Order: sequence, then structure tokens, then C-alpha cells
Amino acid sequence: MSGASALGLLLSKDRPLQLDAALNSFLRLASEAEELRLVVLYGASSTRFASQYDQLARYYLGRVGFVAEAQFREQVLEFVSAASDAAREPGPRGAIRTPDAQETGNTNASEKPSEFVLFLVDDAMFTRPFRWREVCEALSDNTDALGYSLRLGRNTTQSYALSRRQALPVFQQLPAGVLKYNWTRADGDFGYPLEISSSVYRMEMVAKLVQSLNFKNPNTLESQMALQAGRFAEQFPALLCQEYSLAFSAPINRVQQTYRNRSGGAAKYSLHALADRFDRGQRIKVDALEGFVPTSCHEEVEILFE
Repeated sequence: MSGASALGLLLSKDRPLQLDAALNSFLRLASEAEELRLVVLYGASSTRFASQYDQLARYYLGRVGFVAEAQFREQVLEFVSAASDAAREPGPRGAIRTPDAQETGNTNASEKPSEFVLFLVDDAMFTRPFRWREVCEALSDNTDALGYSLRLGRNTTQSYALSRRQALPVFQQLPAGVLKYNWTRADGDFGYPLEISSSVYRMEMVAKLVQSLNFKNPNTLESQMALQAGRFAEQFPALLCQEYSLAFSAPINRVQQTYRNRSGGAAKYSLHALADRFDRGQRIKVDALEGFVPTSCHEEVEILFE
């Protein structure tokens, strides 16, 4: 199991400063992260944001691949099909292909199909150290598990999206601090097993699923995935997570108008205010949140800069 291949897709739009925090916190706290080949698919609504993404691409060169968004659905399909079938030669401009070892720094990269896929978004931040290999091993060992949530745990007693408390499911304790529960009977976020902010799934399942969906951006991708969860209830009724969540999303602003998702609205965290900080050389101080235990998968927090 130690040689399992995995790919990560991190989705970002007009949030270079927050993207840097997501990448920085993940690479700091995920041991064996070099075994994951990570790609950022980013959208930039202005040349200013595009330039900032270019700066990050240069900074993370050799560790993370960057691809500019052109046709979102086609690029996501290219990503999962290339990853599940095995690495291909570069496609047309704007296509996502399976990154090679030189691009991502993953010296364990090979031509074999990827077994797992990690979904991330740019407002996610990691707060606790963990072993990436143990995540993959737990998912491999539990064949009835649909996925492994990095954002759930005994601490997530609130649902930010639903603005209410949520009941904890009945957990089964597994080795390495892993919890297992039945998501088909769970409340709130625990009953929402297919999401893209910080969860790991089997690549074969994801590849088949997304090819059947009609989506045009990250929000419609997740909503379409979530609507299909019932298809997997019989074969994969379980979901895995850690005792305490490893990551959470900080919804300090909103970049899309497709859904009026709950989020903060402080002017100091607006997209342009954060872009100003980026241009001044400031970055989010991610180590200030190490050890932070959120009460929800999404939580508005005070952001410190350095």
C-alpha cells in the first residue's frame, strides 16, 4: 500500500493569497506529501490576479503544478481520465495532464494509474500534522468507505452552512486515530459525503462519476456530486475521518454568484484587499492556526499576516 499513487486537484479563483495559505499549510503538515502529485486549476478574472498566480507557480515550482482555467469541465475530465488511465503526453494548451515528477517534486511518480484523488479548495487551511500515507492506507483497507474527510471529526459539532448544531454520528474507532461511521444515517455535514474542499476518494469512482455530470465551475461540480451520493449508499455506506479534523475552510469572502453560500463580508478580507497585501509581499501566517480546533468544517477566523 505504501506505493499507492495519488493525485490532488486544488481549485482556486481570484484568491492567490489564500491559495498560498492552503498550499503552505498542507505542505508543512502533511508528512509524505511528496507522494501526492498536486495540481492547482486556477481562474483569474484580471491580469493582476493572473500575475499573482504566476508568482506562486514560480515559487512552488517542483512541488505543485499550476494550470490556468480555460474550459473547467473539460479540464477536470482530462485530469481524472488521465490520472485513472495513466499519465499521458501533454494535451492541448489549457489541458490538465497528470504531472510528472520533475513538475511536482514527486520522486515516486510513475506511469501507473492513480488510485486516489484529493480535492482541495483555496480557502482550506490545515491545522494538524498527519501522514498522507496513513490516509491512503485507511481508505484502501476499508473497502466499504466512500471517502476520507480531512475536515470532519468529533470537534465538528456545528454546521456553518446550515447555521445550526449537528449531531455526531456513532463512530467506530480504527487504528491511527481514524474514525469510521455510516454517512447514510448521519446529520448535517456528516451526511454530506461528496465534497471538494478537503476529501480523498478512489480515483476510479470519481472518474466514472464526474463524466456523467454537467457542471461549469467548482460550485456546480460539488452540487452535482452531492446529488449523486445516494448511488453509493449501498456499496459505500461508510465515511472515514480523523479524531479531530485536520483541515477547515475559512469562508472570509465569496468569489462566485452561482450560489449565495454563507460567508464573511469584512472589507479587510475582500479579494482586492488581500490582493493588495499579496503585492506588498505579505502572506497569511499559517503557523498561527496550527493546533486550532474548529467547531465546524467552515469557520470564520481572524487572519494574521506576515
